[in-house]
Amino acid sequence: MTKVPNELWYWKERVPVDLIHAVKHIRDEFDDARWKSATVTQHCCYAALHPELVPSDEHGRQQEGARNATINREVAALKRMFRLGQQSTPAKVIRMPYFPHLRENNVREGFLEDSQYLALVKGADLWFRTLVECGRTFGWRVSELVGMKVNQVDLMQRVIRLAPGTTKNSEGREVFMTDALHLLPTACVQGKGPEDAVFTRPNGVPVRSFREAWERACCKACVGQFNCADCNALSPSGNNCPHCSGNRMKYTCLIFHDLRRTAARNLRRAGISETVIMKIGGWRTRSVFERYAIVSRGDMVDAMQKLQRCEDESQKSHVIGHVASTDASTIPPNRVN
Repeated sequence: MTKVPNELWYWKERVPVDLIHAVKHIRDEFDDARWKSATVTQHCCYAALHPELVPSDEHGRQQEGARNATINREVAALKRMFRLGQQSTPAKVIRMPYFPHLRENNVREGFLEDSQYLALVKGADLWFRTLVECGRTFGWRVSELVGMKVNQVDLMQRVIRLAPGTTKNSEGREVFMTDALHLLPTACVQGKGPEDAVFTRPNGVPVRSFREAWERACCKACVGQFNCADCNALSPSGNNCPHCSGNRMKYTCLIFHDLRRTAARNLRRAGISETVIMKIGGWRTRSVFERYAIVSRGDMVDAMQKLQRCEDESQKSHVIGHVASTDASTIPPNRVN
């Protein structure tokens, strides 16, 4: 178990933070002597999916209060360990066991409305306004934006390019700037060299992480809030809890990644096809539209108009049929011509 992170780097894989935490927890669990003698099936079920098979129920992750998403990440790390063992020479794992999966319900629902956007960027620095505008217009990720260089911005052609290998899916992208967006990058790149960072703070330091600035701006715009990690009380200042005087705060509500689905929704409402939106934002599948129920407002209006016409025609046919039956009932049965 202790060689897993090194093996992951050997396979030239990116090790995310959640995987590192998962590996650390698994290592702590397997360091127990009771786990060293456990079977493969018990190792797979340590995540409390089947607590009765685990040597001790106190090791159950659900009993410890772990969320389903956390358990699934740990099981995924454990599954990768077995896969690496199977691919090694000689093979350390002969047969891959079955790894169960818990249902997750952690789909985010945050969107940034136009009025909220104006409140969010009001009084903010130039780099912050430009980042937010690019995020809500193109739906690009934080890592794709903060790493941009001046030579990726073509002001004459009004084009911003992401080189292949710099995005999450390693595919390059090219987008055209709107009139509102063109002014902000123009001010950001003014006086900089081709290899300089586009987003820099007022002192010239490139922007790498802006979580604190984002959270403060969201709380100021009333699209985010700080809660005490101990008593869960709301803290308007985000410094100390007004109830228990604790200083451990946790931020909730809008995050920068929510701008991706905001961009997808705004582009779809503008009548842009899903294929073009996927090219702009870097989505490989259309699951983003299904997951967040993103549809074109024009399509919804057309659907309601068709329904209204159908109801009007049905009601008109009903009225005509009622009038015809009434007229027929007024005609004498033995009328002589």
